This record gives sequence, C-alpha cells and structure tokens, in this order.
Amino acid sequence: MFRGKTHRRLGTIIAFKSKPAAPLMPSFDDHIDKAHHNEQLIAPLSHAQSSFPDWVVVGAFYAALHYVDACLALRNIHPPTHHQRSGYVARVRDLKSVYPDYRTLEDVSRDARYTNNPVSPVAVTSSLENLKKIQSHLLPILFPPAR
Repeated sequence: MFRGKTHRRLGTIIAFKSKPAAPLMPSFDDHIDKAHHNEQLIAPLSHAQSSFPDWVVVGAFYAALHYVDACLALRNIHPPTHHQRSGYVARVRDLKSVYPDYRTLEDVSRDARYTNNPVSPVAVTSSLENLKKIQSHLLPILFPPAR
C-alpha cells in the first residue's frame, strides 16, 4: 500500500511503499579501510605550517571513530549516532581506557567543523597524539598476535 507525505514548503508528495530498507552496516574491514583512508588524508597535512589544521583534527577524529567502530563491529554493534558511539566507548571494556582521548578528539573535531574558531597548532598536535594513543590501544585488540 502506498502512502504519501506532503512537504510543507515545497508542496510535493513523496510516495513510498513501506519503510526504506536499512542501509547495510559497514564491516570490520570497511572500518579499517576507512580509518587508513582518513590517515592517508591527514598525513601530508600534519606539519606545523599546514594551511588545513581543521582538516587534520577532523581526519584524526574520523580515523579514531573507524577504529572504534571496527572494535564494535566485532561485537555486532553498529551505533548510528556519535552520542550512542560515545556511550559504547565509555562502557565497553576494550574501549573504556581510550574514552578520554576519544572524547577530546570528538570535541575538538566538532569545534573545527561547526565554529569559525581557529584550530591551534597545539590542538593539531594533541589530536594526532590522541589518535596514536587510540591506535596503540586498539590495534592489538583488532589484530591480535597469532599464537
């Protein structure tokens, strides 16, 4: 059965048969690939004289996010929002210890994305250090040594 919805301002009718299909959740490998992709983006921008410090902190946050999501994907957890993901980082045993670094990255990244405040060289350096701490903690969990 088709139902329709009228957009208030446009006056158009959007018809749909039922709820749209849920998007496929990214796999563990998808998250690892995306984390590496973000790291490749920030690598050439991560110098003291960079003209793009905002992109460095945003890229560092999203690299960390995908390492966290890879860890959660191993548990079949796929948080749809930043808020829910942060809650998991705060509660999941393997993630709790990186929560302060993750939250700092999230906050600095949000500030870079949604304000006109300049991103300081100190914020860039600390964001890269936070990403390294998260990587150092999660990579042995994500890729345990063979026994």
